[in-house]
Amino acid sequence: MKFLNHNKYQIKPLFFKIILSMKIYFSLILILSISFCFAQDQAGFKDMKASNKNAKIAANKQINNLRNGALLVRLKTGQNTIDALIKSGQTDLAEKRKQKINEENLRIINAFKSEFNFCPVYFFYSNDSKLVTEGKFDDVKFIDEKLQVIDKFKFEFENFLIAEFGEVKGDTTKFYSHSTMQTTDHFSTEPQATYYGGGSTGAKGLIIKDKNFSQLRRPFPFFVKYPFFRKVTKQEIYTVRKMNKNLFIFLKNN
Repeated sequence: MKFLNHNKYQIKPLFFKIILSMKIYFSLILILSISFCFAQDQAGFKDMKASNKNAKIAANKQINNLRNGALLVRLKTGQNTIDALIKSGQTDLAEKRKQKINEENLRIINAFKSEFNFCPVYFFYSNDSKLVTEGKFDDVKFIDEKLQVIDKFKFEFENFLIAEFGEVKGDTTKFYSHSTMQTTDHFSTEPQATYYGGGSTGAKGLIIKDKNFSQLRRPFPFFVKYPFFRKVTKQEIYTVRKMNKNLFIFLKNN
């Protein structure tokens, strides 16, 4: 009986020692996790700062090259859709589709002719995109204001960017934002990193791209959204005018 009583008084100190050890253990885990999050925050901030600096340097170079170079505007042909309609015997729809595309292209050309003076502008059809990327300009069919091919045209600009109307993509660059403690399925806590950037905006308008048709990134003013409150026939004029203004402002401030 005395032996049992002795064991009884031994158990309590042991129990409190176990509780104390667990508190110390979880405190250490918490301290290490917070330290990890802080280190991640600092590393993420440095990465973001370096990326922003590089983007600014690239944008400054791009705006000056464009000012002393040229802008090539890619026009759509819709040829695949037109060919499919003709093949299925829907020649009337094919003709209407072709007419609609021609009207859109004419609006784009007229908008640039009247509203854009940041640099020289030239127009080409999308089926010559590969030739443009490869720099084979002697084989590219440049288009005039009547949608006719310009004979014996010589493109002599070393620096140029591409412009076209379409859907803008979100910046694919992702930046570390912060870390938070999350409970796992095993009821332990682990730091989880959060990032921002990437994705697609779905917005449509005028986009400026590089020689490989890759969308530029901020701070370069590469995108102007279609104005939803304007008539469809006036959208290109407003958008090109705003892009021209944005380019001059960015050049002046850099």
